[in-house]
Amino acid sequence: MKPTAILTAMAMAGVLAQAAPSRVEAQLEVQLPFPLREMMPRIYRAAGGHRAWSSLRDLSILQTRVQVGDDGKDRASERIEIYLQCVLEENLLMVRFRPGARIHQAWWRDWHWMVDQGLRVRDRSQLESARSELLETLLLDRMPFSLEHSVTGPITYEGEFAFQGRNVHRLRLQLRDFPASDLWLLADAATYVVRAVGYYQTGTSSVPPPGGSALLKTGETEPGKGAYIEVTYRRYRDEAGVQLAWLREHRRDGALFRRDEILKIRGNRWFESRQFAIETYLEGRSEPGGPVPIETRW
Repeated sequence: MKPTAILTAMAMAGVLAQAAPSRVEAQLEVQLPFPLREMMPRIYRAAGGHRAWSSLRDLSILQTRVQVGDDGKDRASERIEIYLQCVLEENLLMVRFRPGARIHQAWWRDWHWMVDQGLRVRDRSQLESARSELLETLLLDRMPFSLEHSVTGPITYEGEFAFQGRNVHRLRLQLRDFPASDLWLLADAATYVVRAVGYYQTGTSSVPPPGGSALLKTGETEPGKGAYIEVTYRRYRDEAGVQLAWLREHRRDGALFRRDEILKIRGNRWFESRQFAIETYLEGRSEPGGPVPIETRW
């Protein structure tokens, strides 16, 4: 393991775009220390670049989420439809299918809502759970492009480490609108492809995982900081020039507890912003000529 080099830079949007830099980005180009100045643009290019990402106005994703037990066996599987509006506005609709029920939850214009069988959900615990899941999906499904609008403070380069048979660069970022304010990003040292992200589940952390390891050992955690969640990106596929992760594994303190796999993707269906509004999915609230609920025949 190479010695850790701590190089910190204040980054308003977190990155330099592949296209011509804005005035702020031009200032960052001068201010950022060497590793960050070169590293963040390479991470974006490895994922296809900003030009390819901006060509995807929206995404429709059919995904399965599998809960894994302590014994490593699959316990439950759920089909989820994810609809992302990526350009002009950033909106997200998730449709969950459970026995005899269809649940809609959405992030619309910086506000979240939940509808169960056409009825608005007002229970605070359910809404808070939905909010955390929506913010997680917004960040993970659009990685690394989601960082542009999520990073609010310092980006810290913590050095190069061994991770699952590869060397990775480890960055620490401060985020807004996420269940944790600190996020660790692991990018392949050779290709700059994102291999994993990690965070402490119940809050922030002032130090990296123990011993400088990129992955905690099973059952190991830091006092007062909650469980360390690590999301590993296992498989990528090309969609209109953008590299999207089709398989993710979620670990809590090193133990696998969830697996996300994309089954199908469709792009550029030209959703309207109003299709993400709660009124569209409430029973008896739709109006003639109003927005049509988002549905897909996969």
